[in-house]
Amino acid sequence: LGILFANILLLFGLIMPPVLDNFKTEVLETKLADYQYILKTPTLTENESAESFCIASLEYDAEEISVYGIKADSEYADFGYLPAYRKNVLVSEGFLEKYGLAVGDKITLHEKYGDKEYTFNVFGTADYAAGLAVFMDKTSFNETFDLDMRFFNGYFSNERLTDLDPEAVSTVITEHDLTVIADQLNDSMGFMFPLMGGFSLALYMLLVYLLSKMIIEKNAQSISMLKILGYTPREISSLYNSATAIAVGVSLIVTIPISALIMKWLFYYYMHEMSGWVSFYIAPWIWPEMLGLGAATYFIVHLIQTKRLGRIPLAQALKNME
Repeated sequence: LGILFANILLLFGLIMPPVLDNFKTEVLETKLADYQYILKTPTLTENESAESFCIASLEYDAEEISVYGIKADSEYADFGYLPAYRKNVLVSEGFLEKYGLAVGDKITLHEKYGDKEYTFNVFGTADYAAGLAVFMDKTSFNETFDLDMRFFNGYFSNERLTDLDPEAVSTVITEHDLTVIADQLNDSMGFMFPLMGGFSLALYMLLVYLLSKMIIEKNAQSISMLKILGYTPREISSLYNSATAIAVGVSLIVTIPISALIMKWLFYYYMHEMSGWVSFYIAPWIWPEMLGLGAATYFIVHLIQTKRLGRIPLAQALKNME
């Protein structure tokens, strides 16, 4: 159990930086545009590359969900297919993962400060990692929220829209805003990751040391007898430390997968308590690194205990003998 606990701490220290880096990569790869302009009122721009869209904020399980109304042939939010029927929507993968939903389910969103509720069919998934969002056809959006068919309150653009009246702009969403969750986690907890890794290695080394120490102390008389019989310190070390090596190797092989499952459960529990969603991710290099760190730690303990074996006196073999 001690080694399992140490592996959980070590895994936490190792996976969090790659998790945040992976999240940032996914966000930037699936972003809709370099700039999202959220307007207070519909305002025209002369920039021909800008594309209008609709957006509303609703809630699901007390969490804010962005509802987008986009053009069916959108050049920015291209998800392959956008259902025309207004009850069918595409849902971001993070939304489905966080709440255990699947394609074919129904979701009911409600106003934060009102009584209206809106039920939709999850028709498919949208490759969008920056937040929890629902996407529908722009016409369906305006029908759903009883708005004029020409209504819009946002622009997608890869360029700054300098001709928009600043008084008409509510918010401008950039790359920095999309990765704010990862930045907040990194700022608040980044210093903890190496500390957790160092503490887990120290704990792991202590456990291995105590295990090998117990084996040597229990067999001190036999070790002394082997010295009398002419066994070299290296032969004696390989004989008794091999038991520790086997125990450590088996513990690593067994506890690393278990620690990954426990870490995944803890990660999901933590993310459920936060707004937004960051997918769990274990970088491939973490598995060999954990095994390598475990082996290196054992090797250090092995050197310490080899010296300890050399200090066992020959007279030890005569103790407690009848």
